[in-house]
Amino acid sequence: MRRLGWDPRSPGFLLCVVALLVLSVVFARDPVPLDLHVYLVAGSAVFHGHPLYDPAVQVRGYGFTYPPFAALLFALPSTLAAVLASSAMFVLSLVALAVLIRISLRYGPPELTGSWNRWAAALLVPMLIVCEPVRITLWNGQINLILAALVAWDFLDRKHDRIRGVGIGLAAGIKLTPGVFILYLLCTRQWRSAFIAAGTFLGTLAIGYVVLPHDSTRFWLHRVLNSSTTGDTARRGNQSLFATLERAMPGTTLRNAVWVGLACLTLAVGLWTAARVESQGKRLLALAVLGTTSCLISPVSWTHHWVWFIPTAIVLLGGLRTGGRASYAFTAVYLTLFVIGCNKPPLATTFRWQLGRAVFGNGYVIAGVAFLAWVAIDAARRSRHNVESERRPTTTHSEHLTGS
Repeated sequence: MRRLGWDPRSPGFLLCVVALLVLSVVFARDPVPLDLHVYLVAGSAVFHGHPLYDPAVQVRGYGFTYPPFAALLFALPSTLAAVLASSAMFVLSLVALAVLIRISLRYGPPELTGSWNRWAAALLVPMLIVCEPVRITLWNGQINLILAALVAWDFLDRKHDRIRGVGIGLAAGIKLTPGVFILYLLCTRQWRSAFIAAGTFLGTLAIGYVVLPHDSTRFWLHRVLNSSTTGDTARRGNQSLFATLERAMPGTTLRNAVWVGLACLTLAVGLWTAARVESQGKRLLALAVLGTTSCLISPVSWTHHWVWFIPTAIVLLGGLRTGGRASYAFTAVYLTLFVIGCNKPPLATTFRWQLGRAVFGNGYVIAGVAFLAWVAIDAARRSRHNVESERRPTTTHSEHLTGS
């Protein structure tokens, strides 16, 4: 094996073994996953000049819900054999998972950084694959891991400051939720990165209008705010504030008003908290806060959208050494929840009490709100402590001795 350049003791060899094992399981389940099939059908519609959002462009009743620019990216892959495109998407997603873990370890808590983080990344990949957001992303052929890795690289790595913002803008042009990061850059006056991100996003919009003018008009004027195009948003698989309210208050006008208020409050808290923790040098924590915020405020956040639990989990694991019992308990519950998932049919019969079903049926939302509140309270406490330290008069050694 070593003569061929494959060292069994290397992290890369372990990742390849894991990739082959998981790929065999995924292909045994469905050679062409549903969401990837939708992407390829949309790309084929673009390639052949068919209306992108026409009811005929669907797979098992599911149509394309992303901006036209995203469909353009799948035009060429749609010409490949479906199994080959599925294999390529799987490999890219697994590489993105490794990149997301590696960069999170690099910029994470000091307890988790160091020369060993290559092996840590390799070992965390198979561990996180069993978690629902990663597992469903791979099984469905989704692009969540690729976009999360792109945003994380752009947000955390300061070695490319001249073009910082391009990755965030591209991700927002493909899937709108990363737009929270553009708003954050603007609110924190990171003008260069904000303008590059916003300009890149507008560039994807312009490309869509030039190549697909009718589809672009239809999407941006009619479909972008219509969450019903994504299916039944009240399903447990939708883990957002809107879905939680929809399950609790179905078909009421009050629900929409409550959701707008909660979404605005959550966005404000998320932006403020991310700014505070980044000013304290905790950039990975800021990334986790913004990713969690984007999932909470989006009307539709399927369980596979919650891949942002990965940097959050790394932050929580890094804080165990200095944290107390509460930190251990929260980390254990948080990770267990994402391993089990909250989109399981047995949940309807597991709990006799309606409260138990409601708690676990909205588990990601509750975990996200709890995490955001915890970090916000800690950031406020640290800010208040720093202000009090600055205002406290300094006492010289002679003044202390004389009592003056």
